[in-house]
Amino acid sequence: KQSLDFVSDRFAAFKSWWEKTERRPRGVVNGLFSGDFLYTHVVGGLKVGVAGMNTAILQLREKMAAGSLHVHAQQLLKACQGAGIDGDIGAWSARHHMTILITHHPRTWLTPEARDHFSERIERHFSAHMYGHMHEALADGHSRGGSSIRYSFQAPSLFGLKEHRVYSKTGEIVRQQDRRQGYVIYELSCTGDGATVRCWPRRGERTQDKAWRLTSDSTYHLVDDLAGTEPLPVG
Repeated sequence: KQSLDFVSDRFAAFKSWWEKTERRPRGVVNGLFSGDFLYTHVVGGLKVGVAGMNTAILQLREKMAAGSLHVHAQQLLKACQGAGIDGDIGAWSARHHMTILITHHPRTWLTPEARDHFSERIERHFSAHMYGHMHEALADGHSRGGSSIRYSFQAPSLFGLKEHRVYSKTGEIVRQQDRRQGYVIYELSCTGDGATVRCWPRRGERTQDKAWRLTSDSTYHLVDDLAGTEPLPVG
């Protein structure tokens, strides 16, 4: 109980915004911590499940390194119960045509034990994982043991500081690097052949006269006049 109160106090401002914002859709069910939630969006007869998990519950100081954080399936168990699910996140996911997991951090910021737990108890129940934090844009897919490819999608911030510091686990500065400003639009599609995601990545660039503009991110394989990727299979 003391640990829950301690974490809740650190996210009091976010909780206040989350409870009052008009942008919050109806039907969102909260989980254990602020930022943990489940939501089902129904469109055209398809049910798309969206889950949020707070990966920052242990990021309580500035000088923290990748491999330091923790996440647990229990964070969504309360939301499953609130949604009337007799089971865990797998039972909730099975009720949808497609499911998306949203976190702030990528899996590389979790401890080795938490990464194993994330793979076993959480990630495998979702069509795709979307996150930020790294200030770069990335679409990455991996397969283990002949399993289907699991994609994770990383997006940069549209606004933010010009640069950020990367720390070691002892709190020393490893490097200081520029942040990339931009955004990524994702199109989710679901047909009889399965679910896909297309990416339209945009990045901020300085022109020769020092003005800023948003342009297509050519580090992706872009295939048409709208500068989007090929549809990537996610389920």
